[in-house]
Amino acid sequence: MKDKFIMCLSPITAAVTFAMAVAVAVNAYFCGTKVVEGFDWKVGVYVLVEIVAAVIVVLMAKEVLKTGVRFTSDKVEFTGVDENNVFEYSHIVKVQTGRDTKASLKKNFVDRYSHIIIF
Repeated sequence: MKDKFIMCLSPITAAVTFAMAVAVAVNAYFCGTKVVEGFDWKVGVYVLVEIVAAVIVVLMAKEVLKTGVRFTSDKVEFTGVDENNVFEYSHIVKVQTGRDTKASLKKNFVDRYSHIIIF
């Protein structure tokens, strides 16, 4: 079995990350036009803020895209978890799943849940 990596990416996270990247790119265009017009201390501050924003977007996109589940021939690893995130197939007794299927007018999208319990 080849190693497989499956990203756990919610549509909301993807939309926010994409919107931030587009906003920083558009702002970089305006920043470039200000630099071409003339450089003073205000434009310098604008350039510094734009550089910081670009670094933040790159780091955020990197973090979002590296979170997921990695399947190998002998184990599974959840990359978004800090500790106890590697499970060897030989030590797994059973896997229990559950999800919220009850209709409710009070629950929002983020209040819904799915559970995967590994014994």
